[in-house]
Amino acid sequence: MPAGLEAASREDLLALIGLLREQIEALSAANAALTERVAELERKAGRNSGNSNMPPSTDVFGRSKEQAEADPGSGGKKTAARRGKQRGAKGRGLSLVAC
Repeated sequence: MPAGLEAASREDLLALIGLLREQIEALSAANAALTERVAELERKAGRNSGNSNMPPSTDVFGRSKEQAEADPGSGGKKTAARRGKQRGAKGRGLSLVAC
């Protein structure tokens, strides 16, 4: 117990209990409202043009890392490989022959 509560009167302790109950109720209500808001935001973040019939212009958030990795051909990092046979591959160039 914090210092000073041992010497408090019964009425003071009951008033303190009442105040703490009010604070608990207010915090519980705020917690419920925030939990509901987080659920709504998670639902909105989960909906995008890739998994609903919404146009891409309505996407609020950027593409997630999973979406970008799942579709590598959509403007991600360019790879060093070029079309055709790669440098150093066997048979890439014609060898010199004597005429």
